[in-house]
Amino acid sequence: MRNAAAALLTVLIGFFASTARAEDGEAKKPAAKPINETGPLRKPGAAFERVATGFGFTEGPAAAADGTLVFSDIRGNRIHRFDARTGKTSVVREDSGGSNGLMFSADGALIACEGRRRQVVRLVLAKGGGIAKSTVLASHWETKRLNSPNDLALDAHGGVWFTDPRYGRRNDDREIDTEAVYYRDAKGAVHQRIADVPKPNGILLSADGATLYVADSTGKRVVAYPVTAAGTVGKRRAFADLDLKARGGPDGLTLDARGNVYAAGQGHIWVWSAVGIQLGKWPVPESPANCTFGGADGRTLFVTARSSLYRMPMLVGAAQRPVRKSATGNAAKAKPASDTGKSPAGK
Repeated sequence: MRNAAAALLTVLIGFFASTARAEDGEAKKPAAKPINETGPLRKPGAAFERVATGFGFTEGPAAAADGTLVFSDIRGNRIHRFDARTGKTSVVREDSGGSNGLMFSADGALIACEGRRRQVVRLVLAKGGGIAKSTVLASHWETKRLNSPNDLALDAHGGVWFTDPRYGRRNDDREIDTEAVYYRDAKGAVHQRIADVPKPNGILLSADGATLYVADSTGKRVVAYPVTAAGTVGKRRAFADLDLKARGGPDGLTLDARGNVYAAGQGHIWVWSAVGIQLGKWPVPESPANCTFGGADGRTLFVTARSSLYRMPMLVGAAQRPVRKSATGNAAKAKPASDTGKSPAGK
């Protein structure tokens, strides 16, 4: 009887927990579907290797088209480059405005969320090193200054999705009460698009541009939105939960060529299939904040974690970036995502 009662109690708790999620206006997570066997994600015995250390707080790793990696040191107020051939790091930008999330655009520019300066910028890298040009893409919404842009995703329409929470800063200078997700369109207009995640953090766009994933740090989960048109999303749905009893929540997100979603959080890198089935949970020596694929073949998973940068060899490659449409509205032909090939410029 005790076992039966305990089982009944567990069922009831699960029912009420799922009901609570549905009552806040969230679409139910679709039932898990069988997935084809895709094989292992990482090489047998693979573990995270520390390749650089001594930083204040690493974040925002981004891989260029040639696999070169850049990342932010928020506390150090710099953007660094890691050269896998030499194992050395160099400074790309001093006084980075507290840069956090980074991502390369299709034309090779580096798009950065400058949390301290409260803006999103486009950086043109100089051939000899450093920054040749910096252009502000977004700093205000409806005349109000942004909170602290955190992370970003680029779409095929020339738009920039970005999260704008407020972490670790005073609130007396805030002009926007809501911590939201914004879309900066190709014409330069900034639109507030998502306001139902209390403190949005990492953000990720699926390879086909049809799904936008947002890390809900306080809810300890990742949620998903259907992209219904350029810069517009539909109703939120649950995608995946982290450990609801553990400290912390999801931070940075990335995607592989199979459509699997990766999240840094709670001392691990979490991996789910495109339908939300957990495929992995890998411990990192230091608490991770973000992750991305890079390297010459796109099959190295880089992780920024507190004072260091880590990497791990993978069997799966980087995801294909969304194809940017031309002025005529027709998309250029793109190679399908695969587990091999050069690393696409991206997050």
